[in-house]
Amino acid sequence: LASASRFGGMPIAPIDWSWPMVDSEPMLFLGHINCADLAGLPIAAKLPPFGLLAFFADYDGVMACNFFARDIAVFHWPDATPPIEPACVLPVCALAFRPLIDLPDPYSRVVQAILSDSEQVSRYVKIIETVRSYGIAGDLADYCAFSKLLGWPALVQQHDVDEFGDGPGVDGLNLLLQFDDYCNGEQTSELGPGGSLYFLMRDKDLATRRFNRCEFDRQFT
Repeated sequence: LASASRFGGMPIAPIDWSWPMVDSEPMLFLGHINCADLAGLPIAAKLPPFGLLAFFADYDGVMACNFFARDIAVFHWPDATPPIEPACVLPVCALAFRPLIDLPDPYSRVVQAILSDSEQVSRYVKIIETVRSYGIAGDLADYCAFSKLLGWPALVQQHDVDEFGDGPGVDGLNLLLQFDDYCNGEQTSELGPGGSLYFLMRDKDLATRRFNRCEFDRQFT
C-alpha cells in the first residue's frame, strides 16, 4: 500500500502540498511513518495516533556532497492522496516495528562521563550489541540497520551528535528519527560514505506536533 510505513519510493501528500525545495532543487524524500502502525508500541503515546509522518532532506547533505547542506522538512499529514512525481526516488523498503530496550551509544557524552576505562567501555559495547540483536533471527540480522524512532542516536563517528542534548527526557533536542542505510532484499540505499541522518526535536514541540521545528544532523564514515 502507498500509505504503508516505508523508506524510499514516492510520497503521498495532501492536495494543496508543495514539494519542499532548497534554492531551485527539490529535497530528497527519505520515507514516511504511518502512525497507525505504531499502535501498541511504547513510543506510540508520544506521536500522533494517525496520519503520515514524512521526512525530507537536502540531497547534497544526504549524499555527503556538501557537509554544510542541512536543510530538512518534516510533515505530519492527517490525510493523503495518491503519489506525486518525485525528483529522485530511493529504493522502496517496507518497515516493521518492534520495541527495543535502547541504550546510549558508547561514545555519547552521557556514557563517556561515566565510563572512562577502556575495558568498561568494551564490556558496555557487548551489552549494547546483545540487547540490539535480541529476538532477531540470524538470517535477518544483515537487513536490520540502526534506524529508529525516538531513543538514543547510534553514532557513526566517535563523538556525539552535535545538536543532541543530554538524552531523552531533558529540555534539549532529542531524537525523533534516525535514518540509516537500508536494504530491501534486492536493492541497498547508501547515504554518502556510510552515513546516518538524525532528525531531532524538543519534547515540548513533539507534544504539540510542531514537526516544522525539527533540527537536523548527520555523521559519515
